[in-house]
Amino acid sequence: MTQALRIFNERGLEAFTDAYRLARASKPKQLMDVAHLINDRNLTTLISENTSIEPIRFRNAFECGQHLYELLDSLKGDLREHNIDPLTSQRFWAWMSALWSDVLQRENDGKPAKGLKYGHVGEISRWLYEYSDQNRWYRHLLAAPYRIYSDFKDDPSAALILLDVELVHPNSRRLEVICGSPNVYSNKEFVADLSRRFRNPLTGHIRDAVATFEDRSRSAGSFDRLTKVYNQLAKNYDLHQLSPKSIRDDLMDDEFAELLNFR
Repeated sequence: MTQALRIFNERGLEAFTDAYRLARASKPKQLMDVAHLINDRNLTTLISENTSIEPIRFRNAFECGQHLYELLDSLKGDLREHNIDPLTSQRFWAWMSALWSDVLQRENDGKPAKGLKYGHVGEISRWLYEYSDQNRWYRHLLAAPYRIYSDFKDDPSAALILLDVELVHPNSRRLEVICGSPNVYSNKEFVADLSRRFRNPLTGHIRDAVATFEDRSRSAGSFDRLTKVYNQLAKNYDLHQLSPKSIRDDLMDDEFAELLNFR
């Protein structure tokens, strides 16, 4: 079926939020049912009929971000005409989430998502894009991959450390602490250096060994500690003007030797 691009109005956003709350509280667990909202003319506004959007399943967040970036870039004229900025529009991403809702509530094998705090839907920030909250924006299942890919569009592979994660279960510790730290996230060269070091050249994916530095949580040599120390250094140094090598060799303690010199 051909699906045009639409956006929720305020009533649509409210209906979508109500559907989320109903699914979150359901016992036994039920999938969120929002299919009837997607093309409701009383709840949505048409943006473009010049496309057909298919809610496909992505292997990871990188593939999702790439697909959405290319899709929305091809429709930037229509989005601009309706004063919609995908980087900041909560109503737009709520509608996109409704369209992808069945995919986003299932594991790769098609079974309902498990291991979430609330039913098959999880926390609300997975569905409602809180673009200005530095501790929550990266939790949205669609907007976050799009935003990260957009921010690194000149070299998307530089963000592999952030985007080579499962779409339905994306919140790895490295994603949480790097995206949740504006100082670190905005230093694209530093993030790119981490991506290069942990990328497996044979598979193109982040090496499984990255989990070693996530499992340590806040202990020495972990991603948590790295971002904490980085932020402390940022108070005295303009780290954006230094190369990753200079930061690594001249400013960081031996605590991070294994992480920052990983090969």
